[in-house]
Amino acid sequence: MVNLNLFIERPFAIFLVWMGVAVMTLGASGTGAGEGDGAGPAARIARFSGDKDAAISFTVDDGFKGATDELSKAFEPFGFKVTWYVNPGPTTEDMTGYKGRTMWPQWRALRDAGHEIGNHGLTHANLTQLEAQAAAHEIDEAYAQIEKHLGTPPFSYCPAYGARNEAVDALIAVKHRAQTGARLFYGGDKWTLEKANRWVDAAIAKKEWIVPMLHSYSKGYAEFKEPGAFDTHLKYVKENEARLWVAPFATVAKYVRLRDASKLESRPVAGGVELTLTSELDTRVFDRPLTVVVNAPGAVRAEAKRAGQSEPISARVAEHRILVDLLPGSEPVTVSWSK
Repeated sequence: MVNLNLFIERPFAIFLVWMGVAVMTLGASGTGAGEGDGAGPAARIARFSGDKDAAISFTVDDGFKGATDELSKAFEPFGFKVTWYVNPGPTTEDMTGYKGRTMWPQWRALRDAGHEIGNHGLTHANLTQLEAQAAAHEIDEAYAQIEKHLGTPPFSYCPAYGARNEAVDALIAVKHRAQTGARLFYGGDKWTLEKANRWVDAAIAKKEWIVPMLHSYSKGYAEFKEPGAFDTHLKYVKENEARLWVAPFATVAKYVRLRDASKLESRPVAGGVELTLTSELDTRVFDRPLTVVVNAPGAVRAEAKRAGQSEPISARVAEHRILVDLLPGSEPVTVSWSK
């Protein structure tokens, strides 16, 4: 299944990334100088972090407390970090005015544990049915409330009911850097363990990023009808983690946008290769390092250093290649290894 996600960066520039088709050939493929021309080791930007074949970002909508409690317990044993899309309007700091939603202290704890807290609109209104001013308030006031209570603004937005159009996209783009597009519906009568496992298999085979959408666990809207089935699916995802990157939506969105907007050049040097990775994107915002893959048959040890910096950069050997995690910068990085 092909997954379409919409990435938006100010000033209202819209980038459609059709997973499976390279939008920017150089950034997506990571072709560097010396690849295939006999001039030195091949170097490329990995499609996904860690040079994994595919990515999956679990997202949970609405923030009802029962669903948050149960689903966070389901994800925790596997170490999976996910995205929780919150409606700040009915969210409270304590039991005062409590309306059944997860309260801010729990969202802060999940954020501190590495999860993403995203914007789902102030009151879960259908933005396409609102006047522009009301829609902007639904988006921007939710943004402000999340920033107020968590200390950091949300990176991504998920429209309630999946309702969006060009006008809505433009309003979201004013403050948000990513927006969910097509997602896979998890839970409810039509969801099965076999179907979900096939989605994972297809993502790996087609080198895609898939985004499951959940609402509840054992009770509520679109709960899982088979007890334990979702946990069994998470176990299947974990078993495939060597080829599947499991990360929050914003984390993968940052990587994909930076990957497709970056240029990699390489040249052979004594004992290794020199890499120059550049991008016009602001790496203070798109701060997820890219995995650069250097072909190095027989390598057993590797190290990487950026010119002008004393601290080494992470470089690890994996199956005749070296994986280096880099943010774009003006100074080159030298990767060397021994056999």
